[in-house]
Amino acid sequence: MKITRGIHLVDASQWMNYEIDIPIHVYLLLTKEGVVLIDSGTAASPQSSIYPYLKKLGMSPKDVFLLINTHGHLDHIGGNFEIKDKSRAKIAAHKLDVPWIINHDLQFKEAQSRPEIMPPPKEDRDFFYKIVGKETVVDIALQDGHTWDFEPDFKLRLIHTPGHSKGSISIYEEERKILFTGDSVQHKGSQVTITPCYIDVNAYLASLERLRSLEIDYLLPSHFSILKGSDTQKFILESIEYVTIMEKKVKNAILAPNTVRSVTESVCRMLGSTKITPQAIFTVEAHLRKLAKTLDI
Repeated sequence: MKITRGIHLVDASQWMNYEIDIPIHVYLLLTKEGVVLIDSGTAASPQSSIYPYLKKLGMSPKDVFLLINTHGHLDHIGGNFEIKDKSRAKIAAHKLDVPWIINHDLQFKEAQSRPEIMPPPKEDRDFFYKIVGKETVVDIALQDGHTWDFEPDFKLRLIHTPGHSKGSISIYEEERKILFTGDSVQHKGSQVTITPCYIDVNAYLASLERLRSLEIDYLLPSHFSILKGSDTQKFILESIEYVTIMEKKVKNAILAPNTVRSVTESVCRMLGSTKITPQAIFTVEAHLRKLAKTLDI
């Protein structure tokens, strides 16, 4: 789907026979040098959606010369190996998330499970390794402030927006006021994750405030609808406000002696769910760490 001049959204929601109702948006930027790809979806996304979309534009995988991962989670890097193999793309990601991208065992251990709290069932492990695809290298380790000048089409600036992960980034086109956020703006989470997912409350809030300071005409996230005009700032503000709601729920859940699991179960029940997820555990743990530091518990 064409969004605006030179920017296309590809629906890369290939969950490979798993019933998951979360969209995955991959973005194509058309420049004089070729195609810049923002994220690569799941292992099935290149063959199922990205390559067919390129063909519709009269292009091929060989036209992709840069792939930027907004962070290292499985549904954003799953197509990396396939795209690297079939194109001339260099892969770029923030240096803090590179370890998860090049070592999937490490990512599963650190970012997709909490075995000491909630031992992952075999089907969760199978799901992860099927979606994340094969490992491949990261050619360019990025940091805050990195710029790409694709004159006359785009001038992009990397904004380090940690919180969802240590190396989460957003990408800003200042002249056209277009912001690609990946998963840096979590809003209220999803039916799958139950809660928004962040591992550091203060870092997440600081990132949201940083994004809120920008002039934004288009906000292009990975799992939510495209936002335009005043809805962009509303989306960010609601994400900030929801952190306060989450903190209150965590506080309410720890009034009696509890474990991390029981606090997470209580918070999820408050949100209308009878189950918990690793993502909910990460978020609850982040609030517990913050509350402990401020002596608020």
